[in-house]
Amino acid sequence: MTFLRSLQRSIWALIWLTFVWVALWRDVSPGNLVAGLLVASGIILVFPLPKSTMGIDLNPLAMVKFLLVFAASVVRANFIVAWEVLTPRNHIREGIIGVPLRTNHPVVVTTINHAINLAPGTMVIDIDDDPSEPFVVYVHVLHLDDPADVHDEVRRLEDLILAAFGIGTEEVAA
Repeated sequence: MTFLRSLQRSIWALIWLTFVWVALWRDVSPGNLVAGLLVASGIILVFPLPKSTMGIDLNPLAMVKFLLVFAASVVRANFIVAWEVLTPRNHIREGIIGVPLRTNHPVVVTTINHAINLAPGTMVIDIDDDPSEPFVVYVHVLHLDDPADVHDEVRRLEDLILAAFGIGTEEVAA
């Protein structure tokens, strides 16, 4: 299984490095693709990918999905906050919601924290990190219509991040 994961990571690295090569040359010709594959292969042979030390095995497709969902939520939040600033009526109903996470993995918790803080109108104000219990993220929300929506959104972010980092459900409670 480890060999297959290593091979999969190398293939994704090969594809990514070839894409970067073609993008830098701004020419999608057959010769440029072959040259990109050769250069990428050489880079991967000379500089092999290190093994993950934190139990993370990046899943590129899940990472792209997370980044797209995250970007869409940031754009949506920017429009909501801009609308709030530009309109004369005050629609702010702020509140703080505690959302228990299913993981205590430091990279996942940090990524959730940053994803929430980068979207305007939301901010993590505290993380209860009692090692004997699941971590709880306390989120300040500018427009608190339904606490269940905030809970679901944080859980959705957590699911996307867990999938992107290749952390399975058996590792979540660890």
